[in-house]
Amino acid sequence: MRASAFLLLAALAALAVEQDTWGKVRELHSGLDVRVYKSGSSSAVSAVLYSATEDALIVMIKKEQVAIPKADIDRLDYRPPQDGPPAKAKMQSSTDSPVPKSDGPTPHVPGRNLSVGTVHELGSKPGFETIYRRPEAAAKGK
Repeated sequence: MRASAFLLLAALAALAVEQDTWGKVRELHSGLDVRVYKSGSSSAVSAVLYSATEDALIVMIKKEQVAIPKADIDRLDYRPPQDGPPAKAKMQSSTDSPVPKSDGPTPHVPGRNLSVGTVHELGSKPGFETIYRRPEAAAKGK
């Protein structure tokens, strides 16, 4: 009797964990980059999240809307939104001219060079984070 009660509680706990993590998936906003690892596939499918229902994930893959059943998903990674404004390119230029500035044309002085430097700083996107993994009991049951 105790063994069957323990198994029932363990199954209910596993089901609650699965629903809890899938609930987090359902709370994600559309437009996020996602990687979907399907059952039996060694590589991930890169897509843009459209929405998530109780039993499927709806994504955009190359301008095509696709529904992936929850039962086919082993793992789901997403790229969290950036905090603050998106990173912008920063450009810095400097000019070191040994020739004094004047209102007229700049005379050419032999042996003196004009040096110009430019620095570009580009921000990077945050990395992917795992938000859903299929529970072990459901993966073994297949």
